[in-house]
Amino acid sequence: MKLPSFLCLSLCAICAESSAGGVKFVAHRGDYADAPEGAMAAYRSAVLRGSDVVKLDVHPSKDGVVVLSHDPSFRRTMGWDVRISDVTWAEIREHVYLLGGKPTEERAVSLPEALEVVKSVPEFWIDFKHFDPDFCERVLAAFAEAGIDESRLMVATYNQEALRYAKERHPAIRRIGHVDFHDIDGMWSLSFERRDGVLCAKAADGEPFAPEVFDHLAGYAEELGLWGLNLESNPPVVTKALVARLHDAALKVSIAPVHDAPTARSFARHGADFI
Repeated sequence: MKLPSFLCLSLCAICAESSAGGVKFVAHRGDYADAPEGAMAAYRSAVLRGSDVVKLDVHPSKDGVVVLSHDPSFRRTMGWDVRISDVTWAEIREHVYLLGGKPTEERAVSLPEALEVVKSVPEFWIDFKHFDPDFCERVLAAFAEAGIDESRLMVATYNQEALRYAKERHPAIRRIGHVDFHDIDGMWSLSFERRDGVLCAKAADGEPFAPEVFDHLAGYAEELGLWGLNLESNPPVVTKALVARLHDAALKVSIAPVHDAPTARSFARHGADFI
């Protein structure tokens, strides 16, 4: 299997450049450089290539199976325009993933199936693309049945309802809030603020991020009892100074998505904890 240029580079060499003393690499949707994202081949590759963390995006099928998929539909990955929650597991398994627009032999994967392959990976991020309490408990039960302790789990998601539930019902599981930044008329806004009025602040290239936005990030983390923040890969916004201030607030910092070595090295030098 041909290694992509990003992963051909020594992970240790990139980690050694981090002022924080090392970076953990997160396999998002598996390692999908040479396999359909979310397919079993992608999860096997993530293990073989030494990922520190595997991120698992969970949805329920119509009949309650926990299905792994980044999107709520298979339209992009299979060319099958249905919502996962509207079809049964048996129906889902009749279809195959595409790679480069061509059908493969890879089919959708359930959470228990994936855990049999990836359970040796040190840590796991759970991204609740769908959330309700019963579904959350079934997801966590699957990890327990696979022999994976809560100390190896993190709820890492945009879904604030899932973060709040984990804080209240499963406080031992670490929580990482995902945050995007959007450029609106030359101003940066936080994605989770857009519903109740956009909070914008200037962020000059190479300068510390606006204090009022840092304060809001820290407040958001405090409200949900977050262990860390997963920030959008946006070099003008996520500066070394911002990472340092978040570390001072006892928050871990992850950067995503990152698909090339120069970007990984840059954020490693900033002190990012996860890439």
